[in-house]
Amino acid sequence: MSWHYQMRRRTMLDGSLFYDIVEVFTDPIYERQVGWTVDGVGAAGDSPLEVIADLRRMLADTERYPTLEDPDQPESGSRSIKGVP
Repeated sequence: MSWHYQMRRRTMLDGSLFYDIVEVFTDPIYERQVGWTVDGVGAAGDSPLEVIADLRRMLADTERYPTLEDPDQPESGSRSIKGVP
């Protein structure tokens, strides 16, 4: 399994839109999405340079992949990875 960052758009219960970045997991053999993290992710690393590198990866991936439409209501979700039992 491989993964990348992707921008996600969700519709909140009040109808407003919310954007964040998630990790999307893919099956490289079948080239399809397996799932994504329920919660958005932030940049992290063991040093300031690693955090900057992570931010650059996030930006590159969000420019490469289309915005993910998440039809689920975010306040009601409890799964750690969407689509994975």
